[in-house]
Amino acid sequence: MSYDYKGKVAVITGASAGIGETTAIELAGRGMKTVLAARRADKLAAVQAKVEAKGAEALSVVTDVTDEQANQHLIDQAVERFGTVDVLVLNAGRGNTTSIEDTTPEILKSMFELNVFALYYATRAALPIMKKQGSGRIITISSMAGKLGLPYMNAYAAAKHAAVGFSNVLRLELVETGIEATVICPAGVATEWAGVTEGSSMMDLFMGSFERAKEIAKERDIRGRRSPMLTAQDLADAVVSAIENPVPEIYTHEGSHESFIDSAKNRADAERTATPMALAMRETYERLAKK
Repeated sequence: MSYDYKGKVAVITGASAGIGETTAIELAGRGMKTVLAARRADKLAAVQAKVEAKGAEALSVVTDVTDEQANQHLIDQAVERFGTVDVLVLNAGRGNTTSIEDTTPEILKSMFELNVFALYYATRAALPIMKKQGSGRIITISSMAGKLGLPYMNAYAAAKHAAVGFSNVLRLELVETGIEATVICPAGVATEWAGVTEGSSMMDLFMGSFERAKEIAKERDIRGRRSPMLTAQDLADAVVSAIENPVPEIYTHEGSHESFIDSAKNRADAERTATPMALAMRETYERLAKK
């Protein structure tokens, strides 16, 4: 059965740029009303203009998703303006680039407040509305870091593992309610997000490590998978897929699911395959730390 977008209402967190912005524009083009949530009012206004240029209605709500009451206000505003919430896209998030030794309690708290607690706050606010109407979609943007782990971004990886667990439990709690939950696990996506991190830039860490990782892999005769960099539009397409065909998990990058399966079957072998990148990232991290 095809999904009827027309007149439906989507609330999107982290909507001021990147995946959130592109998703809002994509859903608007399909006839949805969108509620845009983020902290940057000027950026939200610009996205709202693009959404409305598609002929769709939109509402911007400046929201700090780490605040429980702000999430309730966001959902209340959506219902006041449009009457309901049909789709909740939990996209807001931020990464970190620190070793475990360099991860302060403040960084750990910040990573979990944004990448985990915010999921609960928005979902708790939206669920009564979805349960009353007997339908809904809750889509969590996690990461392959939430499936495999990545060195030198430990707090982020731990939080994204929690995001996967959150979605898995949510889906089981909502069995046969008409409300579906999907978690999307992307690898690299080319947006400003990778440069807006706690600690040094995640993009600098990755880009500074690729060539060295290839050298180490060649020296040690280790062959692994390398996923292509995708675009925000690719992730917006994944959100559309989750709305139309609400499966438990979506892996957006070629080879990602296979990497996860390999890791589940034999973690030691999977970590051996990941060793060249881990060693290269150590070198890069230490070099960046000296700057």
